[in-house]
Amino acid sequence: MTLPKNQSFIKKQGWPLDSFDTNRLIESFVYTLWLTGLALVSAVIAMLLFAFLVQNLPPRCSLFIRFVINLQRMTPPIVLLYLIYFGVFHALSSHITLKPGAALISVMVLSLYTGAGASTVLSDALIKTLDKSNTSFEHWVSALLLCQQSIKANLVNLVKAAGMASVLAVPNAILIVTSIASSQGNVLMLMNFLMIFYYLTVLLCIKLCDFITHYLSYKLLK
Repeated sequence: MTLPKNQSFIKKQGWPLDSFDTNRLIESFVYTLWLTGLALVSAVIAMLLFAFLVQNLPPRCSLFIRFVINLQRMTPPIVLLYLIYFGVFHALSSHITLKPGAALISVMVLSLYTGAGASTVLSDALIKTLDKSNTSFEHWVSALLLCQQSIKANLVNLVKAAGMASVLAVPNAILIVTSIASSQGNVLMLMNFLMIFYYLTVLLCIKLCDFITHYLSYKLLK
């Protein structure tokens, strides 16, 4: 049996997967990066929005927002994923024609969970830096710099938790790697690839947070 060119090259190099599974593996890594990036941006937006509403709304409305924030950050995200995807939208499936995809729901749940947790420390930092800034921009930047480590920790945890999307059959790295491992073997190699991929993704997130922190510090001192 003659192998196609790309498969023949793979076999000669000792790569144990065929071209189909190799493409699936690469696509899952790219898809996971895209999904994680979208969740990170959404989480930062949610964090800023929650903190802004808490600081600027009337006391009663602010109290309600704080209740929503506490509800979001104290409920495990995997519970929210099941509740919203299999509970709420399943119950409404006969009444709505447009149903959000699993990836969109995963991004929404993870970003709200992370944004709610980060907004709590940001709100406290905004109170502490209230009398130390001349402008609103300086106030917010000072608060962000004050709680940067806590925000960074929340965002790093989001990167680690992004793998939860696999419970909704989102084709991320964890789902595809375990699928290939169960059908083709090579479990040790694939799991090492998965570990290295998430290590590099977390490292990238940390470096990005550090870059933004340095940029904000420069703008504040300028």
